[in-house]
Amino acid sequence: MAVFSKEAKRVLKPGGILAVIRIDSPGVCTSPKFRDILQEFDKYICQFADSKSYRFWQSGYKGLPLPFTEQHRLVFRESYKRTFDDVVNLFTTYSHFENFRKEKELSVDEARAVFVNRFEELGIGEEDKKEVFSFDVDTLILASRK
Repeated sequence: MAVFSKEAKRVLKPGGILAVIRIDSPGVCTSPKFRDILQEFDKYICQFADSKSYRFWQSGYKGLPLPFTEQHRLVFRESYKRTFDDVVNLFTTYSHFENFRKEKELSVDEARAVFVNRFEELGIGEEDKKEVFSFDVDTLILASRK
């Protein structure tokens, strides 16, 4: 974190704003079956998360030492429609995915296939994959002004 703060102070112009954005996705799913499976899958993939950054993420970045004294916190909620492929693609953007992929020495496509297989093991069938789910997604923006 010290390296990040030092670099932010160096590159940000006076009056500039540093923003940290966290999106809680997939968020609250309207399908109870899919919601339960997502929670189980999240437990599985989070074992590959870096523990310190994961704790910050889980806490909504509370206690994140932003480099400047003026700080603001904004949370807003939006609803999205997502398909199964959208959700799998979203998981592949997580840093956990990259850690998982490297640990298992898999290509992106191979790791994605493991994800899909894991969802299938947890009970997602072909018909479920065609369904469109609604998600309430919280976006958190932390801002710090130089």
